[in-house]
Amino acid sequence: MANSKSKPKSQSRNVLQLFAGLNPSIPHLPPIRSLAITTNSDSQTLVFVGTVSGDIISLSLNPNSGLSLFLRVNIIGKPVTSIHVISHIKKLIVLSDGFIYLLDLNSLEPVRKLSLLKNVNVVSKRFFSSSNNGIKGKEDRCFFAVAVGKKLVLVELVLSGSPVILKEVQGDFTDGIMCLSWVDDSVFVGIRTAYYLYSYASGQCGVIFSLPDPSVLPRMKLLGKGV
Repeated sequence: MANSKSKPKSQSRNVLQLFAGLNPSIPHLPPIRSLAITTNSDSQTLVFVGTVSGDIISLSLNPNSGLSLFLRVNIIGKPVTSIHVISHIKKLIVLSDGFIYLLDLNSLEPVRKLSLLKNVNVVSKRFFSSSNNGIKGKEDRCFFAVAVGKKLVLVELVLSGSPVILKEVQGDFTDGIMCLSWVDDSVFVGIRTAYYLYSYASGQCGVIFSLPDPSVLPRMKLLGKGV
């Protein structure tokens, strides 16, 4: 008779684990609308909080003492839709009330409005994969994609801090663009009924797949090292 093998006991484990909480000394925060995180050095990690009242709050993360208030500034009193950290030029790109603002990463000042871009509803900075050598040399420059209603606009931020429009793409975004991700030369676009892929190199745009339920809004989050 064959020996029956005992089944290994299943061990429960936490998928998510609390790393740090708010320091009790921090004043009460308004309702949060957006978040971003970056590591300035081996000893300092900054968490940026965007609130519904227009605040950009910089919190310093310490594993021993938790999150401590670092800096706080108000944009225009409107909800902060999204925050994007551009580490290599030490800037924050902030979307609020249809406009893009440029802030210093460390001081949050001055707050500069990029007036060339209006009625913006989505922003995505450009990510470069380590495996793509075809665009080597562009990693030190600042590129981002924005959605203006049904139009996709690709932008470069030059050294003076001014935006330069590289391309404007109308596409078949009939429902309006709701989410974006730009990786190397590929721009992923989500609308209510489908996801599209636009090639910056060739200018071609096509449907990746359609969404069966248009009542569910598309969502997109790029996961990878340094994101």
